[in-house]
Amino acid sequence: ALAVGGTHITTQVSGTPGFIDQYYQTTHHFDASCDGFSFGVVLLMLLTGRQTHEGGEILNEFCMGRGADVLRDFSCGWPLSVAEEVLSVAQKLIMIPRRDRITIPEARRRLEAAAAAHAANPPGQGGAVERECIMCLSE
Repeated sequence: ALAVGGTHITTQVSGTPGFIDQYYQTTHHFDASCDGFSFGVVLLMLLTGRQTHEGGEILNEFCMGRGADVLRDFSCGWPLSVAEEVLSVAQKLIMIPRRDRITIPEARRRLEAAAAAHAANPPGQGGAVERECIMCLSE
């Protein structure tokens, strides 16, 4: 249990490879940013349609320096503006150094804002039917 006023707990490292924060792996200190790291990896998986380890590459390393226009899984129908914000949030959750990471509540606010912005300005009705992305299905 976390002591009153404590910032982390020390544990034996356990978790699913690819989702474990490297800081936690090396220090055995678990805090909220470790959960944020895992959530960032999940967002990258949703965005790209890739596994955490695929083709000899680690997903978060594969996504470094690439834009949402290249990374998004086109079969999922991600609108580019939403994909860009999902990528931005994911990158800020897995950031090194850890002190620069955003919190999960901040990530949630940003994702909700992106979904709301997309809902307020849906793509044109130019005859082509666009599939909605999973982020945009909430009411």
